[in-house]
Amino acid sequence: MLRPSRSSLFVPGNRAAWIEKAAGYGADTLILDLEDSVPDQEKAAARPIVRARIRALAKKGQAASVRVNGFAPGLTLDDLEGVVCPELASVTLPKVETPADMHELDATRARPAFRIRRSRRGGTSRTSKASSATRRGTGSSATVARR
Repeated sequence: MLRPSRSSLFVPGNRAAWIEKAAGYGADTLILDLEDSVPDQEKAAARPIVRARIRALAKKGQAASVRVNGFAPGLTLDDLEGVVCPELASVTLPKVETPADMHELDATRARPAFRIRRSRRGGTSRTSKASSATRRGTGSSATVARR
């Protein structure tokens, strides 16, 4: 079931203790950041932290999203491979500057490795078949969310 997110809180993805603490602040969604708040030399190490925290937060009923790095630095696919899991609520792609960025996002969503599949257990739909992108103006971000 899709629930509205009225409030969001950004938390650096390389700070597991901060993520745990942020869960107590009452935000509807925690956005675990892999982009600007994580130093370049810590980005690869942050991915498994983020994935583990997404799963732990889901067990507590806390929605979690991830802001990945944009396409320009070349880290987007590595970020997605490291964090996509059934418990992930959405992914935000920052700094969308051209229509080509949206086309690349659509092509990425089509890869089987990045699809979040529907669970067959008891007919529950914890996850989505595929994601839909919210398109906004140039220089903005795109969010891929579960359906």
